[in-house]
Amino acid sequence: MQDRCIATPGLIAEIIDNRFVCHLPYYRQAEIFAREGVRFDRKTLCDWAALGAHWLAIIYREIQREHWLTELSPKNLGRVYQLVLGDAKRR
Repeated sequence: MQDRCIATPGLIAEIIDNRFVCHLPYYRQAEIFAREGVRFDRKTLCDWAALGAHWLAIIYREIQREHWLTELSPKNLGRVYQLVLGDAKRR
């Protein structure tokens, strides 16, 4: 991912997952790593998360480009129903 970076892609994924899925702030993650015997500064964890976000942005842009190139047609969309407020009937 980056030259001379000691973080593996798995570690970066773990940091991002802990931050945004488990809602663990970087200082708590640093404390957890310290209890395991590995000391990381919060800034380092944040930099690694930014590195992972940069890598994921490349994939996101490619998915977005493919999405915009796809032709939309009624047969691809299926049926779209409109719910009328108050009587919960489909039209």
